Amino acid sequence: MQYESTRKYRAPSHMTDLSIFLEEHPYVDYSSPIIRAKAGELFSGTDSPLERARIAYEFVRDGIPHCFDIGSDIITSGASDVLARGTGICHSKANLFAGRKCFAFSPAPAGR
Repeated sequence: MQYESTRKYRAPSHMTDLSIFLEEHPYVDYSSPIIRAKAGELFSGTDSPLERARIAYEFVRDGIPHCFDIGSDIITSGASDVLARGTGICHSKANLFAGRKCFAFSPAPAGR
């Protein structure tokens, strides 16, 4: 089932440069070697930003368990930490997804 929003999002008029949302952050560290390697693995074979976003979402959703679901006491925060440890709470899993998503939309993906 395709989700179609009934509302169109409009950025506030003062926000003319939306590239700030693709900037790296200590918690969304998409230039980390572990993130770049996994992104190269996951995104090989597609140049479509939409397909890369789907792949990233499904990897984080299905491939990284919530630490409470597996009985782990490991609490991660940054995207690379989540990937390295293979688990995270909701917020840290979102950081990993954001890191992969930013990487998917960056102009020069790794391994290319």
